[in-house]
Amino acid sequence: MSRWKLRSVPWGIRLALAIVFVFLGLDLAGLRDWVSVVSGTPVPDVAFERAVFGGLLYVVSWFALVIVAPILALASLLHALLQRWRKYAARDHSATTHTVTSSG
Repeated sequence: MSRWKLRSVPWGIRLALAIVFVFLGLDLAGLRDWVSVVSGTPVPDVAFERAVFGGLLYVVSWFALVIVAPILALASLLHALLQRWRKYAARDHSATTHTVTSSG
């Protein structure tokens, strides 16, 4: 049985998954409510400086999730497909190349 290895996953996919897990962690920690401090609305029972840091961290992770992660995933998949295509084309080309010898 083949074993799934993390190293076999392209770096772009790993980074995109890391962004997803960071965002989910921040969302589960409740930082979504802290985003309101960015517009000037205070967060109850949280110091303003802490709420600003948490709110901005959540916003940055959300933008990374929505913008950066899909680009990384698509670019990584496209890169992997191109590498496979090149490997297949090189193997196919080497199998069809014939050497011509002259007898005379």
